[in-house]
Amino acid sequence: MTDGLRVSLQLYEDKFHEQLLAFQLPPEQAQFTALPAESLPEALRAPDKLAVVITGEEQAAGFFILHTGARIAEFYSNYSEAALVRAFLVNSPCQGRGIAKSCYGFAAGFCPYPTPASS
Repeated sequence: MTDGLRVSLQLYEDKFHEQLLAFQLPPEQAQFTALPAESLPEALRAPDKLAVVITGEEQAAGFFILHTGARIAEFYSNYSEAALVRAFLVNSPCQGRGIAKSCYGFAAGFCPYPTPASS
């Protein structure tokens, strides 16, 4: 149920920067994730992280970081074939439209990192 909204995942591009910095969450949700203003700079610097924008009709509607590599061993011991989704959020005005649910439906096939199965 995305109200006919075409949802997709895209790697971060500068064209989304201002939209991402304007994201807001109510306090009861903000305690569980980081807004892009906090998490995006590190994701852009770290070679084991990818910033991913959830778009609805080509506008930023959500955001998450795809994290791979040895540094995720503290979360998942068999990290060689794992990718963590971190700092996942849908911008407050876009919530309630099924955006998160639809993006989880195709997130697994999105991973742009090579995996043992694709090598």
